[in-house]
Amino acid sequence: MGHQICFWNVENGWSNALPLGNGKMGASVYYRDHALHAALNHYDCYYQVLERYADPRYPDKCDLSAQVQNLSGKMTFEDVKAVVDEERQNPDYEFFHYTKTLQKSQNAQPLGGRPLYQGTSGPQGGEIVIGFSEKVRTDHSLLALNIEEGTIDFSAGEGRNQVTAHLYLSKTRDGMVFELHQSCAGLWKNGNVTRQRARGQSRYHYQDICENNAVTMLCEFHPEKEAEDARPFIQETTLYVPDVNPDLESFFLIASIAPGKGTARHRAEDLWKNITSDRNAHRIAWKSFWKSSITLPDYYLETLWYLYVYLLECCSGKGSVHSEQACGLSGLWDIRKPCMWGSMWYWDVNIQTAFYGTFSSNHMELAKVFCDGFLSYEPDIKKFAEEFYGEEGWALDYPHPLYHCIQPWCALFLWKYYTYTKDETFLRDKVYPTFCEILDFYVKTGRLDEHKIRHIDYDICPEQGPVTRDSVITTAALKQLTKDAIQAVKILKRPKEEVLDFERLLSEIPEYALTRDGSRWKDSLMVQDDIFLRHPSVLMAVFPADEIHQKSPDALRELADCTIRYAAENTEEGTFGFEWIAAASARMGEGESAVRILYEKGLDLMLHSNGLGYEESERFINYCHLTKPANYLPAMCEFSGGVTAVIGEMLLQELDGVIYVFPAIPDGNDSYAEHNTQYAAADDLIHTDYGPWRDCEFENLLAPGAFEVSAQMRNKKVTWIQIYAKRDGRMSLYLPAELSKTSSRYESGQGLVYTCDMKQDETLVFGSRSESLEKDGLQNQTEFSKVQVHRASITHRRIFLGENKDTAFYKAVDSFVCPYDFAGTLRYPMTPYIFDFTEENEKDYSEVYDIQILQAQRSVLLAGGPRTVGTTAYSEDLGYGFYSDLEGAISIRKRMKPDVLRRDFAEGEVPVIFGVELPAGKYDLLIISGDEKEASFTELAVKEAGVRAQGRRLDAGRYQYQILPIMHNFDGVLKISINTKQNMKWKLNSIFINKIFMV
Repeated sequence: MGHQICFWNVENGWSNALPLGNGKMGASVYYRDHALHAALNHYDCYYQVLERYADPRYPDKCDLSAQVQNLSGKMTFEDVKAVVDEERQNPDYEFFHYTKTLQKSQNAQPLGGRPLYQGTSGPQGGEIVIGFSEKVRTDHSLLALNIEEGTIDFSAGEGRNQVTAHLYLSKTRDGMVFELHQSCAGLWKNGNVTRQRARGQSRYHYQDICENNAVTMLCEFHPEKEAEDARPFIQETTLYVPDVNPDLESFFLIASIAPGKGTARHRAEDLWKNITSDRNAHRIAWKSFWKSSITLPDYYLETLWYLYVYLLECCSGKGSVHSEQACGLSGLWDIRKPCMWGSMWYWDVNIQTAFYGTFSSNHMELAKVFCDGFLSYEPDIKKFAEEFYGEEGWALDYPHPLYHCIQPWCALFLWKYYTYTKDETFLRDKVYPTFCEILDFYVKTGRLDEHKIRHIDYDICPEQGPVTRDSVITTAALKQLTKDAIQAVKILKRPKEEVLDFERLLSEIPEYALTRDGSRWKDSLMVQDDIFLRHPSVLMAVFPADEIHQKSPDALRELADCTIRYAAENTEEGTFGFEWIAAASARMGEGESAVRILYEKGLDLMLHSNGLGYEESERFINYCHLTKPANYLPAMCEFSGGVTAVIGEMLLQELDGVIYVFPAIPDGNDSYAEHNTQYAAADDLIHTDYGPWRDCEFENLLAPGAFEVSAQMRNKKVTWIQIYAKRDGRMSLYLPAELSKTSSRYESGQGLVYTCDMKQDETLVFGSRSESLEKDGLQNQTEFSKVQVHRASITHRRIFLGENKDTAFYKAVDSFVCPYDFAGTLRYPMTPYIFDFTEENEKDYSEVYDIQILQAQRSVLLAGGPRTVGTTAYSEDLGYGFYSDLEGAISIRKRMKPDVLRRDFAEGEVPVIFGVELPAGKYDLLIISGDEKEASFTELAVKEAGVRAQGRRLDAGRYQYQILPIMHNFDGVLKISINTKQNMKWKLNSIFINKIFMV
């Protein structure tokens, strides 16, 4: 079976919906309240509102190229330069953020005011809702994404009351297929098209239509500045029902979303007419998509690699009318409005990171999407150059003025595409002319000093600042681009003079800025040494420019090592920075550090249980959102693309023209770790090893030179390498000692570089392949291929891929005993009481939660474990216990499962009160109730605080986790009332009390 993300016997929601897509149309699928939901989106609809982003009346939404405007008209480079020159007179200028200068040049609101961001609200696509009967028991359910197949399966109920659904999104047509089954007539009840009611929708007119075997939602609107009598844009979402007979055992529904009235209906009908061939085409398309595969001892990471390669195929933008936007910031998963940013091409790191993983994963058709999108902006870039600089050519900083790294950074993708495909026509017609244009603009606008060094003054490291000179990121991108241009001249056999011109330009590029002690790179010479990094831009020379790596000279490696170590601990936590740092770690051969950074700086914080990365989770919120209105935050494509790239770098690299397999496998030695605690014993509580990896393998990953590489490692030794040439070319491969035929090299542990010329379709094999990797003993999953769990090292929280009926319990407990990452600052809970209603005096609670810790500077404080209560009556000496006048009103029961905290509990049939003496203050209570063998009904109230939790009937094996926020107004006993309903029993397994503050 392939890889899956599964929700077993639980509902999910839009924030952990499962993704489907065909490149331009997508669906986010979830299940709740006896209904299957599929929220639809289509780039051809979504990007109809592009005009709005150029409207200066919406400064929070418009492109930064439009932000250099004031009331007197557009500003030019000279205008901005004058503002910067004035600001540079300030003695604290090195500490300025870039926005201070931009705001002054824009006559915008002054610093210190609340940001203008209100969130973006576009027209909503329809959400398909298919309901099923209450007879179907949802405690037996499954919603599963089959990643390699591009399908979703759903089932609920059992026996005579069972429904199933098989869902896919057509690869050849813009439509979604629902293949529904029911064990008896009438279980699938209805289907409809709905939308979220939310702010920011007043300018969109919605109309619901039900006729002729279809339900349709129309949305009409005018872009900003268009006259109301102009022809409006129309977006249509249709659910087509080919056969409305509810008594059929199996039937189909077809959904589509498209621009233009009648278009979605037509596409749905067309898909239905071709359903047989379309289903077969879908299966073949996804089977052929998987050109490469990996097998890791860390199945959690392995699953994410497959999910993220799949995700980019789903939302790449291929075939869209607005394909120049590629996958945008959030791809097709921006389904709730308003969101913070909107999903379109964001240039300063986001779009680049989304596509990094396309190369090694052997999906050059997706890399081409980026290249084509980038090149399509040429007219806009040249217009910007003329209007802002008064120069002809390819501006370096489109679309964000003074971000001079952007265009050379994106152009590096063009060279990568050539090196991985050896497409010389593309090199001649597209790559080389673009390089010449960009570097020519650098020559025009750069300032040559008396030492023949060419400077870019008024340069900005993206989103950081201050406005500086020769930032490392810009310098590294231009340096690598110039080197690539020199190689292109030689390959294309251009005139020798062009080589000399580029070599002269290369000699004029500045050295990278160093800290005062010379130990590492820093943003630029104009900033303080200890600048906090919003982007780990100082790593550009290591990744993605690939200038410096593990085989570089010692002095350069030491600079890179120190810079990565600094960046790992001094970069803002977000959805792109951690992968950048991890990729740089892998380039330096530090696989252990790469995996740790992936987990501790990214996955541990931002992953939702659907496997996608978000700027907010139950464990984390991004710095960008602290002062913003509450918006709906979708998944971020930069997150998934970056993680894919890191895993690729760990498995396969080319260094100075030589291919290396397994160049950065975790080995248990973390060279970039900064241990903050003073005592080794305490340090062990917040750090873990991620290696060594002994066994792993991959097939058909792509290396530069258009070589498909497969390799296998067993017991930390490379046992097999296979090279397949997709083009004629010279191949150089590092053969480890165990595959070297020279016995002296083997005995000394040295490998050798094997070089030969290969013809297209030729295959070379070294060593012999063993049987597939056994997956027994994996530590990070509860049910193989079903629900996986990883325990975060620093916070000790559990991070799930998929969910089951126990997931909510672990999440609730973690939320009370583990810290929350508030934009890089850990907020630790204070838990004075954990009550376990049991008669056992000694338990090992480690399976339920780790001991509470607090990392404070260089020490670790440990909190205590639960207190056993039993049927203890309240006493002043204890300060807690039950109030009850009835003999035997409370009893303790014990079961064998599910865990040490829930297996035993107090129960009763009459109302009781549990009291705990507390100082006046703010408290949060987590109350866990349920029984593995018997149904229950538990109602809770704290009357003094006016708080009541409505009870609900729980079947055997089901539990509820009520969180009650309490304002305890007076010193004294806090009384928790516990009640049930007639012929039922209340259950009380545990109470967690967190103290927020004392009054």
